[in-house]
Amino acid sequence: MAKVQKTILGKEIKSFSFCKKLDYRFNRMRVIGLVRLEGGEMIHVRFNEFKILNQLGEVSGMVLKTNPGYKRIKRMIARWFTTYRNGSKGGQMHHVAYWRSRAVDGMHNINLFKNSGISFSENRSNFLRLAS
Repeated sequence: MAKVQKTILGKEIKSFSFCKKLDYRFNRMRVIGLVRLEGGEMIHVRFNEFKILNQLGEVSGMVLKTNPGYKRIKRMIARWFTTYRNGSKGGQMHHVAYWRSRAVDGMHNINLFKNSGISFSENRSNFLRLAS
C-alpha cells in the first residue's frame, strides 16, 4: 500500500507545530504556529490568518477560506490539540498540567466525601444530598 502524501497548495507538508498564546487585545487564547512545506516555503499561522512565506521569510500570499488547504490546516490544528484525549503520545508537555489538575480535583472530591459524614449504607437518598 502506497503512502499518501499530504499536500497543501500542491506542495508536500514536511512538518508543522502549533501553540496557543493569549491575545491580550481580546483576552482569548489564539493559535500560532508554522507549517513547513517542501522547497523551503512555510505557512505562518497567527490568529486564524494563514500567510504564505517564501524562502526569505517574506509574505508571498495568503491561504483563503475558499482554498482546500484552509480546511486541511484547520484540521491539523484541531488534531494537534486533541492528542491527550485518545491517549496517543503527542509530545506536548502542556497536557501534563491538564492531568495534574484533574488529579487534584479528584483528591478534593474524595476529601469532601470523607468530611461529609454521608453513608450510603444508611439511605440511598444521601447520594442526592452529596450530588447537590
